[in-house]
Amino acid sequence: RVLAVQEERVVQNDWTVRWNNAFLQLPRGSGLQPGQRVTVCDQLDGRVRLFSGDRELAYGTTRTEPRPQRQRVQPRGRPTKSIQGLKPAQTQPWRGRGQPTSPPPVVAALGVGVGCSAPVAALPALRNPPPPRYV
Repeated sequence: RVLAVQEERVVQNDWTVRWNNAFLQLPRGSGLQPGQRVTVCDQLDGRVRLFSGDRELAYGTTRTEPRPQRQRVQPRGRPTKSIQGLKPAQTQPWRGRGQPTSPPPVVAALGVGVGCSAPVAALPALRNPPPPRYV
């Protein structure tokens, strides 16, 4: 044990320890809990030993990566629906094809944009500015 490469590893939730791209499977009755640390000793003769403190642990190897357990997500309320592919109503003002609406009361009272352009010309802020003079 003195002349060995030693590293600490954490026991995963499925009682496996990862070492050199392999999974070492610990028995569930080994007295260890997931999250505890074990020492992996890679000896010079190629043997791999697991220790928890001074106690040597028995293990097996698994050929494949353990499958993660999928958690089912319970929907809350009613499921959401996609609005993709739905057309907006014809009366949407941003579509440009909606039903003509009457102007707001404030605009109608000022006469801005209601049938004639005389009140628009009377407002100085809405007139075009004169072209700049270059001397």
